[in-house]
Amino acid sequence: MADSFAISVILVLLLLQCVLSSPPYIHSVDVDKHESYRLSWGFDDKEIQFEVVTNATGYIGFGLSPDGTMVNADLVIGIIKNGHSSLKDYHGSDNGTLLEDPVQDWTLISANQQNNQTKLTFKRKLITNDKNDMDITGDTMRILWAYSDEEFSVEDFKVGGYKSLYLLQEKRPEIPIPDNATKLLIAVNQTVIPDDTTTYWCQRIQVPAYTEKMHVIKISPVITKGNEFFVHHMLLYECNTENPVPDDEKGHRCYGENMPDKWESCRNLIFGWAIGGSDFPLPEHVGLALEVTDKNRVFLLEIHYDNPERISGQLDSSGFEMVLIPARRDFDAGILEIGYGVILQKSLTMKIPPYQTTFRYQAVCNSNCIYDEYPNPNRNSAIKMFAVVLHGHLLAKQIIFTHFRNGRRISTIAADRNYDFNYQESVFLNKEIEFLPGDAFKVECIYSSTKKRQFTWGGFATTDEMCLVYVLYYPKMNAISCTSGITIHDSVWMKNNIENVVQFQKQEVAEEFEKSVNGIGRNSSFLTFCSDGNSLITHKHNSEDISILRFRIPETTEQPITTTEESKAGIGVLNMFGFSLKSLLLAGVLLYLVIP
Repeated sequence: MADSFAISVILVLLLLQCVLSSPPYIHSVDVDKHESYRLSWGFDDKEIQFEVVTNATGYIGFGLSPDGTMVNADLVIGIIKNGHSSLKDYHGSDNGTLLEDPVQDWTLISANQQNNQTKLTFKRKLITNDKNDMDITGDTMRILWAYSDEEFSVEDFKVGGYKSLYLLQEKRPEIPIPDNATKLLIAVNQTVIPDDTTTYWCQRIQVPAYTEKMHVIKISPVITKGNEFFVHHMLLYECNTENPVPDDEKGHRCYGENMPDKWESCRNLIFGWAIGGSDFPLPEHVGLALEVTDKNRVFLLEIHYDNPERISGQLDSSGFEMVLIPARRDFDAGILEIGYGVILQKSLTMKIPPYQTTFRYQAVCNSNCIYDEYPNPNRNSAIKMFAVVLHGHLLAKQIIFTHFRNGRRISTIAADRNYDFNYQESVFLNKEIEFLPGDAFKVECIYSSTKKRQFTWGGFATTDEMCLVYVLYYPKMNAISCTSGITIHDSVWMKNNIENVVQFQKQEVAEEFEKSVNGIGRNSSFLTFCSDGNSLITHKHNSEDISILRFRIPETTEQPITTTEESKAGIGVLNMFGFSLKSLLLAGVLLYLVIP
């Protein structure tokens, strides 16, 4: 009797050990548009576990890739045949050929097949120290997927596609919805998705005014069923209420000739979402404020449709659902743009030369520019940031956001050393970051322009570039931006460089130009600009700011901050690249005036 009891105890302990040692699945997503490949995963501080469910009965492929291709990729192939299962570790060579790894680092946990459906569970250490494996970090990870009913062969293997994901994001906490909460849907209505491969569609939407101040405590994407792979990202702006929406007003392509001029007033970004993202619950002590107004509130919804197969007649009613409560939370949230200013004049904006494997741009925000010119209205409350989003365009490969105090780096707030323009998701910080008068923040962007043969300019278009970080913080200030700009003192030198692009194949030419456009070369100087959307203040940098520019963050495996269970907020998407056009114009004029 005692022996059987002891055996039972041992079995229970072994079962508990198995359960506790296996990371739970905290994320799950369909990676292909046919919803035929479901990926779920969970992780701890040492390893990550995946589960793949497909409708294929031949083999399942899963991998990690630096750029979404087979070149230097890290792959694993699972096969179930005649009741037997196997899992093998492969990698892609420099030319994309599939090769079996000498060291097998993936572990098969379980495999089963029934009703023409295959389920595969496997795990791996986050860092294997195997030259053929990719480290799994907090950076954007490009996931390769493949499945087939055919028998697997190395020669015929092809990847089905890739999807960018943050694998090491903690699960967002559930936020209880109060009984007095209301919901507000802001969405397009049966819009026909254009049959172009890429379309930016804008629609103004009018909602009734509120008689009391409201706090938005949660924003969720609402994607029309069946359109999950058409709707790439969405942005929501608040508009000037002086321009009401006529009953017959229709949507337009954004930024085109037919977009009404009065829509330019819709630059107060409220929220953004990108494919792969989820709900955005705010911390329990913070809310996005909707102020009282005597006029109907007007929003602009911008949707980026992706239609590579140019399908016609697809209808869409996607948008956002806001959860609102009367403004009882302690603080209003604000959004602050930090980085390199997007100047409308090409002579003053970012200039990225062609042929470059790595080309850096740096920007520094000295918080004195904010505190001196736009004092905190809540003087008894320190300014604290709780979430950030890193934003560049197609050439951007790395974005690093760093905090300095007294000229010394105190932390890397966030970093993505495998940046993907098509996947931008905000991250709530492990702990709220307090920024004090005199603190400085540096944004460093690294671009690759090897395929370009002309300069790439800073600007709003996808083919232009940006180097920005959007910070979600509280309590809200009047300032909306703290950005940098460069004045070039030798316009002839700059003109000659831009006209003679072939010379940038020489490393020494590119390095000299890189220093000058970052304000630390002989031909340039550096300024910071702060704005509240109506006025623009110039702040001259001190010696500490210049030393920050000269300091370069070393290439390390340091991971960006991801959420923890102690975080008071969840994960959301914050695809924020709107900015006041008025302040941009002011920046261009001011820079023009200060150039000798």
